[in-house]
Amino acid sequence: MSNDIDSVHRGNSRNTWITLTVAILLFEFMERLSFQSINANIYLYMTTILGHSVSKTMVIQQLLGVASYFTPIIGGLMADKLMGRYPMLVVFTLMMLMSCIFITLSNHNDLTSHSRSGLFYAGIFILAISCGLMKACTCIFGADQASHVSAKAGMTFLTAYVCIVFYPASFTFSFYLTFNASSLIAISVLGHVGQHIDFRIVFLCTVCSSSICLLALVLPAKQYDKAICSTRKLPHNPHTHTCSSDYNERLSQLLFAYLQANKKGPESSVRIQPAVTENQCSAEVMLRCKN
Repeated sequence: MSNDIDSVHRGNSRNTWITLTVAILLFEFMERLSFQSINANIYLYMTTILGHSVSKTMVIQQLLGVASYFTPIIGGLMADKLMGRYPMLVVFTLMMLMSCIFITLSNHNDLTSHSRSGLFYAGIFILAISCGLMKACTCIFGADQASHVSAKAGMTFLTAYVCIVFYPASFTFSFYLTFNASSLIAISVLGHVGQHIDFRIVFLCTVCSSSICLLALVLPAKQYDKAICSTRKLPHNPHTHTCSSDYNERLSQLLFAYLQANKKGPESSVRIQPAVTENQCSAEVMLRCKN
């Protein structure tokens, strides 16, 4: 009976991990598609549609790039100290959707040139701020969810090791594969559409992708771990879920739990000890090797 319950828990944990992984990867794909599509078309749009000079257009494009790489520093501090990763993602995804709507409206022919430029600059400014602040949260938030969910149920040493060590690494690989694939599609395909067909199609695609981005983040919200979603409820580990010391601590806990289970018998369950240091685990491993 207990084996059936454990298998159900493991199945639920695996299904939840898959759901959250797909949702976060879809979120990242659509977010990068929106940003890079606008970034790939900003030069031609400003020079041909808005009528700006080449020098002014280059300055605006450079400022957009600087802002998108500088704001993640602020985003990391805000996520750790103020809002938490999940609230940061929700708020600034809404802002990104708003910016895409502004940029799309700036291409309306009935507006004056002054109004079109104002809407475009407002959209570009909000886009740079929102996408930059989100960049610091997305990957680590997804890896945290994958690691936490896969370690919930009672597992053997092998399955626990695979779920905690391999799954986050696999998620990181999938995340950056999605990141680069969406950027490649945006620059090559939508860049070509904006240059040879119509900017309206590109901007409408960014509105649709931003909307999908928000849905992918909000719909599975009940399955996210609430302790990770809020910075005020994180575990006491000062390096929580972010650096190699936390990785080593979790691995040490697994090894120590495995050794303790072997002392009690092959049928005993493996439970993670709450406070185990890496030195204790290393000493335990050396003792077992000598014996």
